[in-house]
Amino acid sequence: MTSLDGLFGKTVSADLLVEYHGRRRLVEVKSATGNAAESLVSGARKHLDTWPALRPDLDVGGIVLIVNHQTNTHPGDRSAQA
Repeated sequence: MTSLDGLFGKTVSADLLVEYHGRRRLVEVKSATGNAAESLVSGARKHLDTWPALRPDLDVGGIVLIVNHQTNTHPGDRSAQA
């Protein structure tokens, strides 16, 4: 696992690059006070699309988006639906 914020800056790429059994994925982690916005998906996709220009020597097979949502809501009051 490699933290990418230190290498490229916080907004240039995803947060992490992970590799498992020779397969690489970018990982983007976000939080939202309410329900997650669709724009988070397009932001993650942009990171995937710009990756080849940043590191053409490292092929990645996709991106994982992790969203911690409803952060200002008590866990018992959070919606069960994503």
